[in-house]
Amino acid sequence: MKWFQHRVGGRTLKVYLVSVKHKKLEGCDGMYHPDECAIYIDKALEPSKRNEILVHELFEHAVEDISGAGHVSRQALGDDDKHEEVEEARVRSRTPIIHALFQDFGCQFPAAPQPRARKASS
Repeated sequence: MKWFQHRVGGRTLKVYLVSVKHKKLEGCDGMYHPDECAIYIDKALEPSKRNEILVHELFEHAVEDISGAGHVSRQALGDDDKHEEVEEARVRSRTPIIHALFQDFGCQFPAAPQPRARKASS
């Protein structure tokens, strides 16, 4: 289910809340897929954890990719595997701080969509 979409660096990035078993999550709580310009997040997470995952994927991985910073890092390291390892370590270390800053500044995260009520069968 689409949570929201937003323009980031001239691209429209879509964010979806999906089942933990969804193939796009690849066993994680959240994943950024640059080829789709999309983020997938486990819909079962409580709001604070969901927002932290959003910060991790959107304000870290997506911005890293869309801004071109990831390309700079790949060139400097000269190794895609090493780049992925360094990027994830860097992102994981910054995410709690960025999330706390957003909360301190009163940032309002988008409300999660409510599941549609099913029609009762007669």
